[in-house]
Amino acid sequence: MRRPRLVPGFTAMIDGDSLWLVAGEDVRYRLRLADPSWLADMLARCDGSRTIDELATHADARQTIERLYEERVLVDGAASQAHVAAAPGYRVTGTGPVADALRGSAGDVEVLVQTSLDHAALLAHNKRALAARRRWMW
Repeated sequence: MRRPRLVPGFTAMIDGDSLWLVAGEDVRYRLRLADPSWLADMLARCDGSRTIDELATHADARQTIERLYEERVLVDGAASQAHVAAAPGYRVTGTGPVADALRGSAGDVEVLVQTSLDHAALLAHNKRALAARRRWMW
């Protein structure tokens, strides 16, 4: 599903019946429309987070979006723009100042923290986590 974003550097400006697409000091495109305000509003919302279906509220929007893709004025947004990252979830086990600093958040991944290396405690923890089928990291 395409989520268009305006290429960085482009600015959309309305002047009468025209929408001007300017990149830096260069006028790249002039689009003449009866009412260019819908296109300026749509381009302002082309930030990579909305689908074409969400953007295409005007009758000419889809055709205009496709043409602006062809002209490389619009490109696909990044995955990070399309999705909200989930909050990390973890459970801290262990002792020491690092473990104390990380404590206070419950979640799906258990984090074993050791101030000093203790192989016996690590192996015991691994055995318990495997038996309980818990995800964990060291």
